[in-house]
Amino acid sequence: DGVAKVIASLTDQLNRALGHGGVQWSLETRSGEPAHVLTTVAHELGASMIVVGTRAPGLTPRLEEWLRGSVAVHLSRRQEQPVIVVPLHASGPAAGYEGLNG
Repeated sequence: DGVAKVIASLTDQLNRALGHGGVQWSLETRSGEPAHVLTTVAHELGASMIVVGTRAPGLTPRLEEWLRGSVAVHLSRRQEQPVIVVPLHASGPAAGYEGLNG
């Protein structure tokens, strides 16, 4: 299953990046409007902040953001917790996942 492979790969990358720094993290998959789902999960977990990444570069992600709006902007308008937006660099660890955005 393609989704299971992406989740396993992402979990592995997160373990390598965050596993030794004492950062507590979890990975969940849920369906729905992203900002609403993130708000719900943050509330359920009692999160002190929400961290989101920016979209991959390219025309398709930019068009999707223009049509639907940015998840970060939606979060900032309805969230009590701080929202931290981390820029995605095309050469960074998440670059392999840009196909999921468009």
